[in-house]
Formats: sequence, C-alpha cells, structure tokens
Amino acid sequence: MLVITANRIFSPEKWLDNHVLEITDEGSILNLRELRPGEKVQKLGDYLIPGLINAHTHLELSYLKYEIPENTGMAGFAWEVVKSRGRVVDFPLHKKIKAMDRALDMAWEDGVEGFGDIANEELSSEIKEKWAEYFHFHTFIELIGLNAKMAETVVEKGKDLLSKFGKASLTLHAPYSISATLKELVYQEPGPFSIHLLESKEEREVFEKGEGAMVDFFMKLGINFIGMEHRDPQSYLLEGFPTSKKVLWVHLKEASKRHLKQLALIPESWFCLCPRSNVFIHGDGPDINKFLPYSDRVCLGTDSLASNYDLSIWEEVKWIRKHYPEVPFHQLVSWATYNGARALGFDRLGSFEVGNKPGVLAVDGNELQRLF
Repeated sequence: MLVITANRIFSPEKWLDNHVLEITDEGSILNLRELRPGEKVQKLGDYLIPGLINAHTHLELSYLKYEIPENTGMAGFAWEVVKSRGRVVDFPLHKKIKAMDRALDMAWEDGVEGFGDIANEELSSEIKEKWAEYFHFHTFIELIGLNAKMAETVVEKGKDLLSKFGKASLTLHAPYSISATLKELVYQEPGPFSIHLLESKEEREVFEKGEGAMVDFFMKLGINFIGMEHRDPQSYLLEGFPTSKKVLWVHLKEASKRHLKQLALIPESWFCLCPRSNVFIHGDGPDINKFLPYSDRVCLGTDSLASNYDLSIWEEVKWIRKHYPEVPFHQLVSWATYNGARALGFDRLGSFEVGNKPGVLAVDGNELQRLF
C-alpha cells in the first residue's frame, strides 16, 4: 500500500486540503482520508486528480495526423477525410493500425484513462482489445445516411458492427447527414448516443438556407440533396428524441443560450466540448462562458488526430485555462474527469472513491505526471 498527498486532492464536490490517498500497488483506491496529526506522507505535486476521460474522439482517423490543413471549414475538412479513404496506397491497413497504436500510447502518457470513441468500421476493434488493460472504451457505432429507403439497411449493418466491440451502442452522425427515417430507427435503440450538433456555421446554412459549402460537398459526392424540412438542426434532432435516454451532444460551437437551455431539459443530456479541434477546423473555439450554467453536465473531447495534434484532454484543459481564466480550476478538472466518466458510464473512473481504479495524476502548475 502507498500513502500519498498533495496540496489539494480532487473530490467531485471540492478540493480537499490536508488529505491523503491510500492506494494499492495496482492503483486501486483504498481510502481518501484526512491527514493525521504528525503523519509523514510523501507529497507529490500541487494537485492529485483522477485519470482523464476523452469523451469524444475518432481513433480510426489517427492515420490523418498532419495530413489535413487547418482552417478548411467543416465541408473542406469532410472532403479531405473522404478523399483519404480512397488513398489505399498512401494509407494501407497496417499504417492505420500503427497510427492508432501510437496515438493510444501517447494518450496513456498524457493521463487519459477512458474514451468515448466513434467507429464507422471494424478497424479499431483489435487495437481496443490490445489496450483493454489500460483504457476503458465506449464505442459509438456512427450511422450516416440521407436516403430514407436505405435506413433499415444502414441500421442492420450498424448492428453487425456493434457485435465486433465490447461496450458499444448505435448512434447518429449529425443532423445534416441523416434522414428522418434513420433518426427514428436509431432513437429506438437503447443508447447512449453521441451526436455532433451545431459544430459549424455551414451546418446551420444547410437548414436555414438549403445551400452553402456543405450542400456543395453533398453534390461532389453525388448526393441529390433536396433540403431539410426544419430550419434548425437542433429542432430536427429533438423531434422524436427519447428524453429518457442518455446523449452526448458534441461540439455545440454554434449553440445559442436558447439551444443549450432546450437541450438541458433532457435529464441525461451531456455537452461535450472539443475546443482545439474547433480551432483547427474553423479558426475559433466555443464560447465557454455559455456552458457555465450547465457545468455539472459538461465533458471534454479532442475529436480525432485529423483535426488535432494529440488526444490529450489535459491540453484541452490548458486551452480553456488560457482563454477563459475565470473558469474555476476545480470545474475544469471535473469536466475532464468526473463528468466524462458519468457521461460514458465508467463507474470506476473519474473519482477517488474507495474501490475505484481511476488512475492517479499529479499536477504541478501546467505540468501533469501519471503516477498510476
């Protein structure tokens, strides 16, 4: 057993001063208690926090690190990803697998303990098995399809893919890439869901005007886009949404206060922010202040290495601290740990409760070190 301390130790409610962690040699929490008078304990850092939770990424796209330029906009980014799928010579299977392996190795060093990962194919299943001793994964099988006649086929293929993963569920991609029929079928599934929403101005243009860069993208793909009945992407997604189910709304960069207030009416509604990915694609990040009234349901993701330089949630925390210094540090750590674990159903992660094995990280200033 090890007994360690720091200036402050994280608990979901507040920072704990004059406390110690009792930990097994394997990293399981035996106790979080007050420091006894005169007790000599090894002090490690300014803060002790649990392992970080990356609530949104696309491991499959790890091979695209440094391959896509910044500031392409959503349509430009999507086009680059689509083009890459045809570059079999440049990106053979072994290279894609190696890229995921390297990304997870770096994520471990960066203190990540759990992932909410999007999958469109079977590619990441074996690598997740390889890393299962180190990481917890929830895989969201992402379904896409604007052709209502193909919706049942899309869902059946998704269910086949679901069987290739451990902890997993079916989900939808984004409001602009799904038919109403596909949406209705997926909403009948148990969830949880992870859905991209209000990520870009281009997404809003699809609904508000029926034109713009995303519509041009559809045309380049040979999709006969006929417009959306709704004029707001959120209204489209919420129509028929089963409010008893859990959902991570991802990005929300273009969400208004009205949008967030409406989403917050869903009891198990979570807001997953990926600031550095937004900056990479769009040139700016979300307005963090809009999310502060809903701080108990905010979590953090990185998106993929196609739109980010690493899968480090700590770097997301540092970005927010730099641009929004008014956000309390405890709140940020909660977003990066406890909230992400709750959003993804990782019961043994995100806090130092007795019996948990959440990972233990020491923080000194802006530097982070993994202890367990």
